[in-house]
Amino acid sequence: MKRFVCFLVLMALAGSSSFAAPARTFTPWGWPQPYDQVSQKSIDWLKSKGYWPLSLAWTGPWSGEDSIATTMEHMQLLQKRGVDAKYTEYIGGPPINESMLAGRSQVGFEGNFPFTTLLVKQFPVVDLAVLSPNLLHCTLVPNDSPYKSLKDWANQKTPLSVGLLVGASPEFYFQDAARVNGVVVGKDVTLLNIPVADELTMPRGLAGVVPWEPTCSFMVDYLKTGKYLDQSYAYNMYQGNYYVIADIAKNAPDVAQALTDAFMEATLYIRYHPDEVVKWLQVDPMLKHFPEALLTQQQFNYNNLYKPTAAYPFPRYWATENARIAEFLYKNKTVTRLLTAQDYFVAWDPHYMDATFKKLGWKVPETPPWIPKNWPGKIGSPPYPTYYNVSTLKKAQPWPEKGDLTAPWQFEGKTYQP
Repeated sequence: MKRFVCFLVLMALAGSSSFAAPARTFTPWGWPQPYDQVSQKSIDWLKSKGYWPLSLAWTGPWSGEDSIATTMEHMQLLQKRGVDAKYTEYIGGPPINESMLAGRSQVGFEGNFPFTTLLVKQFPVVDLAVLSPNLLHCTLVPNDSPYKSLKDWANQKTPLSVGLLVGASPEFYFQDAARVNGVVVGKDVTLLNIPVADELTMPRGLAGVVPWEPTCSFMVDYLKTGKYLDQSYAYNMYQGNYYVIADIAKNAPDVAQALTDAFMEATLYIRYHPDEVVKWLQVDPMLKHFPEALLTQQQFNYNNLYKPTAAYPFPRYWATENARIAEFLYKNKTVTRLLTAQDYFVAWDPHYMDATFKKLGWKVPETPPWIPKNWPGKIGSPPYPTYYNVSTLKKAQPWPEKGDLTAPWQFEGKTYQP
């Protein structure tokens, strides 16, 4: 009888508030507290390899990515997890690759073209997150151009001159767009290799230029040096890469986890305090010539428009899409080895982001948030039917919605239930 009474008392206590699991606490921007700390063992290993402070290389200007890297640095989000870190800004992906190959950097933010080159060189990295998905590339023409669509460039008697960065993502988009619209490269148009800085003025004699963001918006909305002829969404789903060298993921996996957590916390802080982050961007030497309104627009478009789960590394999805890039570079003899979708697939490791989402109480989505339900398209086979992007979404996707959470989550003091 006594045992039965004790059992009842214990059951009653277990159901009381004194025995209930403590409620999770969050920062105002939605990160659970306290911060997980990396182990002393991992710190000692980083120091023994000369990876202390950890060196992060990022690209500026690059819409979306520049906000994340800047926020991680200003908020010291790695330091809060016990990792000393330094950030170096580069003008593009190739110098980042040089830094990685030389051992000067261990973490990279870069586009899918230089990342492909890194994989071709068989440099072992682990991709942790997606940057700036569906970043706009565009074809711009002079304001007085008679052309209304890319189809108007077909069947030319004399080739039109088009300026772009040859061998990079603008050419990749344009080659597909030209094919779909009946424009023959080498017959209807001649591609001229022109730096982005020179494209800004729309040089005389060119029928158009093919830049990417933020240059597209900068030229059309602020410099007024061109107007849209075509946009890239139907031909290419672009993504950037946030990765760490495989040596760290293997020997100090808690550091790779800290990198993933810090990345996602940065995206949340940008949603919480976007104006503050724009102020940080304005003092960056590579960004200070851009108007504040443009930086604000680009930050919204490529950080806050999609649900934050857009950063999730869907390995099979992105491997299939990026295999087209590998084929393009190989056929153009830009690289000496043809990568397959499997080469990209094994470079991704989603389990770090899985763990990050579990901490947050977020559900890992089955598909990226820009793919509509019952979308009829097939990844890797453009032209793509309409999907959610900057041109089709008039406001940010609601977050969180029913089914997005697995546990209560707080943002700006409000608790959201699963």
